[in-house]
Amino acid sequence: MVNYKSEDVVAAVDEATAGGGVDRIVEVDFSANIHTDLAVLRPYGEVVVYGSGAAEIPVPFSPAIRKGVNIYFFIVYNLEPEVRERAIVDLSKLLEGNQLTHNVAVRLPLAQIADAHDMVEQGQVIGNVVLEID
Repeated sequence: MVNYKSEDVVAAVDEATAGGGVDRIVEVDFSANIHTDLAVLRPYGEVVVYGSGAAEIPVPFSPAIRKGVNIYFFIVYNLEPEVRERAIVDLSKLLEGNQLTHNVAVRLPLAQIADAHDMVEQGQVIGNVVLEID
């Protein structure tokens, strides 16, 4: 695991992959991370984007095309029905087999929803913030 807030992500990935780069990135903020993504991705690697902090993003064309980067945009709500059904079946099997691990950083009562929002917005936690409803 690399803490992007306190570590040099490019150097850490370079060391972990012996300079080969990663095969795929599932990107939560394309506008903030596009340059890092291109730096750590292996040639012909993939970036699957499902979030961005900006509606429009300038793409560094030259580095991306020289590396042969594939960029895909994904939103779960647009899945075709058969793809969605297959995903539900596969995920259900993993859940039933206790094979999925969630990194829960903190659990808070619903009354502290504003605090939970602040924690996420300010990047105070690494992992999920779970609100408990009594």
